[in-house]
Amino acid sequence: MHRFLFVFLATLMVVPMQSAEEQQAEVIGQGTFPVSDSVSALWLNGPSPGSRPQPLIMVYYRGPANWHNRQWHLDSQIGKTPARARLVSDDLELIIEYGPGGRDVRVQKQPVDLSAANVFLVAPVAQANEKATITGLGLVPFNVPEGGNPALYILESNPNISKTVLQ
Repeated sequence: MHRFLFVFLATLMVVPMQSAEEQQAEVIGQGTFPVSDSVSALWLNGPSPGSRPQPLIMVYYRGPANWHNRQWHLDSQIGKTPARARLVSDDLELIIEYGPGGRDVRVQKQPVDLSAANVFLVAPVAQANEKATITGLGLVPFNVPEGGNPALYILESNPNISKTVLQ
């Protein structure tokens, strides 16, 4: 009996425990799209029962005309926790971070609650020193059809969100 207990305890000590940082995130990709001359979208995709990955979170960024016409560098971290989609220019960063199970989700480094909204608007954006407001626009069922653009689909299928984002 004592020998069995010792072997069991020894096995526990040598089996590496996987930390939350090492566990695979639910995020499998990201996307970005310039919706208009003043609105751009950034999102993280997760697996879905169908063949097309679906957004887990959609963030629209609104600023003055042509604010997003600049050199961007995409810096993503997919398959690790937290997953991250980050667009970086010389003077601006757009960022979404997604913790395991949808906990500890951040937009522009500010915590957001995915149980209250999964679509957000960040405005105004144009430069890093501007104080932008993050507004939850509601819970949207993400069922983007094959070949559809997630950023456009959400706006087309949700008139209230479209009105707020494109105003």
